[in-house]
Amino acid sequence: MISPRFSLFSGLDNVAPPAYDIAMRNDEEYKRDLAEAKARFQKMERQLGHEVARRRAVDEALAEGGTLAERIKRVRRNLGWSQSDLRDMSEVSLSSIQKIEQGQNNTLTWRTIQLLAKCFGCSTEDLKNLDELPLNA
Repeated sequence: MISPRFSLFSGLDNVAPPAYDIAMRNDEEYKRDLAEAKARFQKMERQLGHEVARRRAVDEALAEGGTLAERIKRVRRNLGWSQSDLRDMSEVSLSSIQKIEQGQNNTLTWRTIQLLAKCFGCSTEDLKNLDELPLNA
């Protein structure tokens, strides 16, 4: 028999936070990280000038290596840009940017790499490792 002070739902609120709380915390962390990256870039920009600061942020991101998805995401974040900012500056759709950053490269074209590289101010060779799988035509 269940004791009167116990119910089937007692204590469930403390077991795990609801999914939307987790998503909100991750969203807040993302916004904070993005704001910090943007502030670092703006400080570097004031010290070095726009083009030099941009190039340094891109070079630092690319120097860490990783997959194409990781490099694109790292460059974007080093510049303090959101995915929407990158969409606005590169003519690449937001859904494509999201898929690329998640590693779903099955829709990635050479044209997309060219647009992103131009937006970042680097070459396509800098952005894409030649060892990776070839892009779709």
